Amino acid sequence: MIMNSIDIADHHNEIVESIVELSMEIEEDYLLLAGLFKEIFHELDDGFKTANIILKINQDVKEKNESKNEVDKIVDEVKDVVKKVSKYFLEMNEKDILLYSSVNKNIEQLNVLKSRIDAIREDTTDLEVLSINAMTVAIKAGIEGKGFSFITEELKKLSTKTISYTSELSKQGNKIITLFTDFQNGLLNLKNFQEKFYSTFNTNLDDGFNNFSKMLVKIEKMVSDVIEKAQWVSKPIFRIMDEIQFQDIIKQSLEHVIMSLKEMQTESQIEEESINKYAIIEVLSEISINLLSDVELKIMNCFTTYKSNFTLLREILDNIDKEKKNFINKAKEYKITDILNDSTKIINQLIDNIKKTLQQKNGLSGELKIVKKDLDKLIKHFKKYFEIIDRFFCIEIVSRIEIEKREKLRNRKEIIIKMGRLTIQIEKDIKEAMVDMDNSNECSKSIANEYMNSIKMEFSVALEFINKIKSTEDMLIQYNEKLQNSINNFTLYSDNFFHILEEAETKIKKLFERADRIASVKNKLYDLNNNAGKRKKELLKLDHKKNWNIKDSKIIEMVNKFTILTHKQLAGDIVGVSFEKGDKAGELTLF
Repeated sequence: MIMNSIDIADHHNEIVESIVELSMEIEEDYLLLAGLFKEIFHELDDGFKTANIILKINQDVKEKNESKNEVDKIVDEVKDVVKKVSKYFLEMNEKDILLYSSVNKNIEQLNVLKSRIDAIREDTTDLEVLSINAMTVAIKAGIEGKGFSFITEELKKLSTKTISYTSELSKQGNKIITLFTDFQNGLLNLKNFQEKFYSTFNTNLDDGFNNFSKMLVKIEKMVSDVIEKAQWVSKPIFRIMDEIQFQDIIKQSLEHVIMSLKEMQTESQIEEESINKYAIIEVLSEISINLLSDVELKIMNCFTTYKSNFTLLREILDNIDKEKKNFINKAKEYKITDILNDSTKIINQLIDNIKKTLQQKNGLSGELKIVKKDLDKLIKHFKKYFEIIDRFFCIEIVSRIEIEKREKLRNRKEIIIKMGRLTIQIEKDIKEAMVDMDNSNECSKSIANEYMNSIKMEFSVALEFINKIKSTEDMLIQYNEKLQNSINNFTLYSDNFFHILEEAETKIKKLFERADRIASVKNKLYDLNNNAGKRKKELLKLDHKKNWNIKDSKIIEMVNKFTILTHKQLAGDIVGVSFEKGDKAGELTLF
């Protein structure tokens, strides 16, 4: 059945409406795809930033053209604090060793004092023996020796009391010497303890941190590898984006179709039947069919590219998911927390060592307080010797007088001489002992005050060090928690990324459906073209003509408006005109 002019016009209007609607839908599809892929790139970027958190934890901090990451900075800070702690306490040990030397000298002085006291005791013992001898002489002298007997009895009592008193002082002196010796040994033991601790501590700490750093380097390498592979998804996405750039060409192509259809519409509305009219409709429909075929081919090529790249994309995503799971499992196998715990245990050993050192020093300080107290007591007791020596001198004078008075006793003056000599010797020993006592007391108190003041300062500094060590330890623990959290939640692509990707796939399928509708429109144009061609042949036959050259410049003017050179050439081949100007591929819009 051959269409008449009214049928062609109606059919044509329907085709134009379909093409206009299709053009708008395809443009919308491409613009939506462009927007979706823009979002996909944003999601990828955000995903890589999230994945880089593990690397960001160790983000480079440029200092003097050297790069240091966060954990290196923390470790350096820990080592710096440890170095200061070690240096400080070892310096304190050296100071204690100087004190050790002073204590040693003081012990020597105390031993001299002890020998003085022993000498006093020996002289007093001799005096006691002398009093017994004098008492014997007094008894032999009978009534004349009675007064002297009382004097010798008093001398014996005083000598016995002095011996007892001297023994007590000797015990006190021995106690002080023992306390100082214990203090001295305590200083030496503390020095040995500190040196032994710090000789292995720094090595153990370095080993612990080195193991921790090695594990971090391995994790960082794994993360970098996974992220690098994850970035492979960009390639198929870029290829898809390249195809989306053809949207403007497709749009221009459909505009060319619409231009052709509008020219057809003008011709179809002419009521007069003519060969030229149907020849123009035939040519324009053929141009439209060829242009739509070009659009259809581009869309199908786009769809093929989309499909193959989406398949590749899915494969990459599946592989990356396996890589991610492998990374998480490997990271857990490294037992970073256990390694870090080993390091923090070593750090806590340092804190325990500081506390133990302070406890030991506090104990030594307590011993010195006892020494000070006992020395004060010793001095107080020692001063009583002067009262005793005065009594000895009194007894010696009274004895001298009594012997001079009694004739029977005059020949025993050697007793008084010995008594006087021993009394003078005891007085001399007491005075010398007092000098030694004062020197030892001054030295002891100086040692005690110096040490106790040092202890106060060390307690203050140690507390500051402990707080700093705990602070750096907390930093390491927080770092590890952040690292473990990043590993456990490690992801490369967000849920939104997959959601947008699925939406993009849906849109691409719709684009494929547009290609089916283009084929439907082409079928209608084929019908139009066939009917116009048949009508043209009928009219040629009626006019007894075989050929017809279109007598209308509007087609050429229309083709000149085409913005794609290949479309001009295609139309020129159909019309029989050569076109050389125009853009070969048309203009592109970049997203």
